[in-house]
Amino acid sequence: MLEVSQNKFVLLCLSLIEVRNDTGVWLRRGKILNVILLTFFFLSFFGAITNWMYMLTGMDDGSVWLTFYILGATIVSTSGLYYVNTFVSVRPAAATFLLLLILLIFVADDPAQTVWGRNMIPLALPIIMAGLIMNPKMSFAAAAVISFGSLGLAHTTGQLPNAFGVITYMILSLISWLATNHLENAVDNLHQVNRELDTRVMQRTKELAIANELLDEERKLLEMRVTERTAEISEMNAHLNRVANVKDEFLANMSHELRTPLNAIIGYSEGLLEDAEEEEELNEIYVQDIDNILKAGRHLLNIINDILDISKLEANQMSLHITPINIDGLIENLLVSVGPAVEAQNNTFQIVNDCSDVSFASDELKLTQILLNLLGNAAKFTSNGCVRLHIEPYGVNEIRFSVHDTGVGIPKSSLSQIFLPFRQVENSKSRTFGGSGLGLAISSKMAKIMGGAITVKSEVGEGSVFRLVLPIRLKGYVAEKFEGLSKTTAI
Repeated sequence: MLEVSQNKFVLLCLSLIEVRNDTGVWLRRGKILNVILLTFFFLSFFGAITNWMYMLTGMDDGSVWLTFYILGATIVSTSGLYYVNTFVSVRPAAATFLLLLILLIFVADDPAQTVWGRNMIPLALPIIMAGLIMNPKMSFAAAAVISFGSLGLAHTTGQLPNAFGVITYMILSLISWLATNHLENAVDNLHQVNRELDTRVMQRTKELAIANELLDEERKLLEMRVTERTAEISEMNAHLNRVANVKDEFLANMSHELRTPLNAIIGYSEGLLEDAEEEEELNEIYVQDIDNILKAGRHLLNIINDILDISKLEANQMSLHITPINIDGLIENLLVSVGPAVEAQNNTFQIVNDCSDVSFASDELKLTQILLNLLGNAAKFTSNGCVRLHIEPYGVNEIRFSVHDTGVGIPKSSLSQIFLPFRQVENSKSRTFGGSGLGLAISSKMAKIMGGAITVKSEVGEGSVFRLVLPIRLKGYVAEKFEGLSKTTAI
């Protein structure tokens, strides 16, 4: 509130000194004259009030009334000159003010004392003011008027002229002329600089306006390009989604179409193999060929199943079937399924189970598939060594399956890629070890869906350790989901 009041006061003062009917240098001189007139007006006004208070108290010696009349005349004259200066013209107001000021100073003291210089300092004011409110050269005119007035008073009073005073007035006029002329030139130079700055500002403003228009055009063009590109990307994404859907449908359909004849081939091969083994006279070559057909069919079926699984995982269509898991039964199934492959490479197979008393529930089919993948890889990449499965409690509510092998190991540069689809440590056409490259990718994704994760540590030539960590209870499943399971609690 105080700041607003100060601003209003400043605006009021600036409005009082404004000149409405002159421009240029006379506008500036008129403002200076208004300041002087307002100063004289307020000083005279307060002086008149003071004299009036003296008169009310009875202090009337004659001079008080004279002073009161002089102050009153000053108030009236300054008011009139203020009006002329503000609304008519600066020149007549300035000339009249200087003459009245000189006359007031002359009559304010004894004529003899005025001749001999007692009023010399007050008489210097009109000389200085003439250069400020009219023209620097008018200082000489004011000094001349004061000098002639002093000579006239000397002649009237019968005194000798005050030559020293006349010389002093002329020296003062010269000093006033030099000072005011220098001030006028400085102000003119300042105005010139301001005009040049205004011109530069206007030019720079125009340049900025043009630059802003160009920037607006560039922004609109960029927005249009972004919109077009966004539409293209959206269309491309829609196309990619359609292609992905078509791919998923194709893989699902083809997997189904391929698995049907493959199952038939495997079934007939198994039957032929059983018949061939019963016939003692049948050539062993035929038996071996039928066995090879059976193995190739099963291998191809596994690849198709892997492709179908990875497609479901990428499409987020894989579902979980949570059931209680008997870990001892799980181990027996693993021994039957993986034991021959481990022994075929002249390896020993060790299983350490520290979780016989743990109540464990998960998707048994997917867990078996993950462990078969990990153990199958360990058996495939290990010869004349050892493959070990260690099942142990981990943390508070987790269980860990660790698959150790003493095989060829994995280079550190390849560890970050082995869980990607269709990626293997050997990607050349002449690979030593076969496989589709989907087993670890499927296992990793399934582990995440089941609330766990697979990690690996490996050294080339020393073997690898794959660790599968799963929760003992999947979040969101309660006890009644696990029928027949003892020691089941909700999570």
